[in-house]
Amino acid sequence: MAALAALVVLAACGGDDDEPTATRRSTTTSATATDDTTTTSAPTPSCPEVVEPADATDRATVTGDVDGDQRADELISYRDGSGAWHLQVRLGAGGGAGLAVPSPGDTSVQVLGGADVDGDGAAELWARTGAGASAAIVGLARLTDCRLERITFATREPAEFPVGGTVGTAAGLQCRAGSAGSVLTSYTATNMGDDRYEVVAQEWKLDGTTLVSGTSTTTTVAATDGLLGRASSFSCGDLAL
Repeated sequence: MAALAALVVLAACGGDDDEPTATRRSTTTSATATDDTTTTSAPTPSCPEVVEPADATDRATVTGDVDGDQRADELISYRDGSGAWHLQVRLGAGGGAGLAVPSPGDTSVQVLGGADVDGDGAAELWARTGAGASAAIVGLARLTDCRLERITFATREPAEFPVGGTVGTAAGLQCRAGSAGSVLTSYTATNMGDDRYEVVAQEWKLDGTTLVSGTSTTTTVAATDGLLGRASSFSCGDLAL
């Protein structure tokens, strides 16, 4: 048995005499570091840059999406060093546009905000453009191809509407769809000598930057009627006076 065990051991070790000593190989995997840094340049503004003068005063600013890209744009009104009033938009995508707004006397111009009048996804810019003894005057502008343009009547006069009034007469403006294509309704109310008022509702259609008159209706209402409230106030979306 001892001899058999010795033979087994010799057989197991016999390979070492016939083959060269095994060489241990090791594989080294190296990773070359690469610079994956991506340089991202600022996006190109969608419109030319706009500059506000250093001597601007009476500045007011609100937000609204006037180009319909779902990003907030800055809407600004200010008076320059010469006393002239301006409206300006600074787009969330960069760049913007500006517009001079003539204002008689010392009447101030103040941006009110943006509201989509015609449902095209882009807000129009609303501003107070003047004032009377008992009423504010409101007007609107829209951004078209990087130009901020005032909305006008068919006569090319700026589309401006009085809002407010007295016990005897009042005026208002609402973003209200009426007959086919109309997007605005302006109101004038006149006291009939008692607690009744005659209210004229004039509808307007927006064609590009022009307001075109539509259907007009006349209604007599009591002083407590809700229509009279609309006939002496301004509302458009979330904006109100």
